Amino acid sequence: MAKFSLRNLFRREAAPTQSTIHTYTVASSSGEVHVVTYEQALRIATVEACVERLSSTVAKLPLEFQRWNSAKGVFIDYVNSPLFYVLSRRPNRWQTAYAFWYAVVAQMKLSGNAYAYIDRVGADIAQLVFLTPGSVTYNEVNDTYIVNDIYHRIAGTFDPSEILHFANIAIDGRRVGKSAIELGERQLSIQATADRETLSRFASGGKMKALLTNNTSVQGFGEYDKEEMEKLAAQVERKLATRDIVALTGDAHIHQLNMSSSDLQILESRKYGVIEICRMFSVPPSKIYADFNHAYNAGETANVEFLTDTIDPILTSIEQELESKLLSSSPTVMAHHRIVFDRDKMFTVNSITKADYYNKMLQTGAWAVNDVRRKENMPAIEGGDVVLISCNVAPITSPKITGEEKSGQPIEKNTNE
Repeated sequence: MAKFSLRNLFRREAAPTQSTIHTYTVASSSGEVHVVTYEQALRIATVEACVERLSSTVAKLPLEFQRWNSAKGVFIDYVNSPLFYVLSRRPNRWQTAYAFWYAVVAQMKLSGNAYAYIDRVGADIAQLVFLTPGSVTYNEVNDTYIVNDIYHRIAGTFDPSEILHFANIAIDGRRVGKSAIELGERQLSIQATADRETLSRFASGGKMKALLTNNTSVQGFGEYDKEEMEKLAAQVERKLATRDIVALTGDAHIHQLNMSSSDLQILESRKYGVIEICRMFSVPPSKIYADFNHAYNAGETANVEFLTDTIDPILTSIEQELESKLLSSSPTVMAHHRIVFDRDKMFTVNSITKADYYNKMLQTGAWAVNDVRRKENMPAIEGGDVVLISCNVAPITSPKITGEEKSGQPIEKNTNE
């Protein structure tokens, strides 16, 4: 473990083999906008919306440290452990759990990698320090992390057990992940160029460029001289700024030089770019309010697919990284402790759907009444821990159905029928 000192901030290190700050170059023609940093990418509304949706969805889920309860046969929250407070409440002095995990997921998607330093005091985890983007480099040859975070005053060479590394996509099997910006650089540049073109057209009011000419096939009949043509051009330009149709006298003609926004279908191109960026981040367009034509059932299905296909893999990767670095490598400890997100919070439903779900869990005997009350943060009631089950189903030959006597006792019938 490296010491925290100003001397370490300026210490020379071996040249890294993998850099975690990517510079993206895009082969472009004249006029194309280059998207080379995540700050530039965030200026595209669709990118900002997708990153916000992913980060906020993960950050709002409770992260729990649990241990096995042999008496009850289930995992329960280990609230007496300092690690429980660090993970679920305050990872460090200046960040809440929501802010910490929001930043982690955002950096995973935008930079490809997010890092946190594990500050240990003895055997306990004191805090998790989110390292400033760009301050960490992974040395693949030595399997070490080189940190130079001036903001948090953390510098030096660290063992992998001291650094939490959350990678986005590592298709080559290495530890350093690739960001969505790097993988979708071309599409982001196209969208940024379309945005700039749209801004330019709206800024000029959609003003067209044209050539004003007159008929010179017959000299002396309706022909304007040069000075008169200049005056007529200025007059036409002023009139086009205030009206759509302009009357021309004489034999003058207007020849349009550039196509209008509708002709170029700029807005349609921007809509297509939104879909492509959503595909890059695996976010349904309806989640960023970009699809207004879907039916309610289709939107509900898209929401379930978003949670199971996009969010759940992110949660799994975070859980596995935390368990591998924060828990003891002892098989006994690993078997009796776990770090998990509460995935039930992902499926937020309306009151009617929730009531129907609770009713089914009670009727099948999966839950007791007090289990439902705990879900709703309500106090337990006496007798509420008894598991109930519906008895409306019986064999067709059962005395309950036929009304026959059993063991000399008549079957009691419901007097309310």
